[in-house]
Amino acid sequence: MDAFQITSTVVKLFIVLVSSLMTYKFFMKYRESLSRAALFLFIFQLMFTITYFFQFLIPILYDPAIAVVEKGSSTHRMLSGLTFTLFASFEVLFMSLFSFDVYNPERTKYLALIPLVITCLYTYVYFRYGNVLQHYDGFYEWIASPQLQLMTEILAIFSFLPGAIFLMYSIKVKRDRKRGLLLASGFLIIALFVYLFDNLSIQPPNIIVRRLFILVGLILIWRSQ
Repeated sequence: MDAFQITSTVVKLFIVLVSSLMTYKFFMKYRESLSRAALFLFIFQLMFTITYFFQFLIPILYDPAIAVVEKGSSTHRMLSGLTFTLFASFEVLFMSLFSFDVYNPERTKYLALIPLVITCLYTYVYFRYGNVLQHYDGFYEWIASPQLQLMTEILAIFSFLPGAIFLMYSIKVKRDRKRGLLLASGFLIIALFVYLFDNLSIQPPNIIVRRLFILVGLILIWRSQ
């Protein structure tokens, strides 16, 4: 690994560690309160942690010095596809459910219909069309099929909804404004740098800058609890 790859790996490791601590904290909060919102937040954070654990692990496993996983292999596709791609739809689902339940618990079951439909469609497209193998400058890489790319773009747009809802929540519930603003800022940063820039491979900023912003987004969500 060169200096850039090492720096990127270290930043991803910090994301995994912070997200793991958040997962534990949110689980303990759910166990104490048994609230639906706490459960939704815990599930979101758990899936996010698993995703970034594999983001951290897979490049190491297919590094030439280790070569445990062959880049472009079916194993690479399975590991990266399930976490980077499929998990994204469920992360957006549960962070949306969390925002609905905090904003208006009585309407959560009705508002949940839209993200559930999007997640079901995304999952169908993933298993029906999935990723396709393409050759780039001497190596193979899995990329989203045109159908999955379209669903990923729809998911990226929808991922901004939780942040927008918490922004409205901070305006509506003045006594809880600080928490609402922290959640709004955190989820908007996650939406921008994970589901838009990362998942759609939009450049710039470079990958290290994106990961640092993701870390900031997580810390803001953590501070809200």
